[in-house]
Order: sequence, then C-alpha cells, then structure tokens
Amino acid sequence: MKLTFRSLACVLAVSVPLVGHANCDSIKDSIDGKIKARFKGDYSLTIIDAADKDKADGKVIGNCDDMKKLIVFKRGAAAAAPPPK
Repeated sequence: MKLTFRSLACVLAVSVPLVGHANCDSIKDSIDGKIKARFKGDYSLTIIDAADKDKADGKVIGNCDDMKKLIVFKRGAAAAAPPPK
C-alpha cells in the first residue's frame, strides 16, 4: 500500500496532539528507559511545575501535561522517592 504525502500528513496531524496529552508518568518512564540504555551512572528524573523552572535542580529534558509540567534530569545520586499523596 502506497502512502501519499497527503495521507501521511493527515496521520501526523491526528497523532501529534495525542502525544501532547500523554500521562506525565508514562513520558517520564519512556525517557528513563532511553537514559538507562545509554547512561550507566546514577541520575534522577523529577517532574516539576513549569512555573518552578528557575528552581529546577538539573537540566529540563522534557515536558508533559500541555507544557504545565517539566521533566528534569540530574546526574549523581538518585533522588529519594516522592512522598505519598
């Protein structure tokens, strides 16, 4: 089956907004898997509010929840588990 440029553009137009609404934990887990495959040292990934970007203790490497939250990578000792909600 041959895909035309127009049909490919339609598929992308429908799928891209769905990615923007993905669960923050699933995005963090996906990023974590990619990092584990390439990086062997200790690190932590944390999810913070976008408003707290200036207070981020590490490098912002992703976002979720329609850009309302950021995923921050920090090298070194793994962060403690967040307190239960």
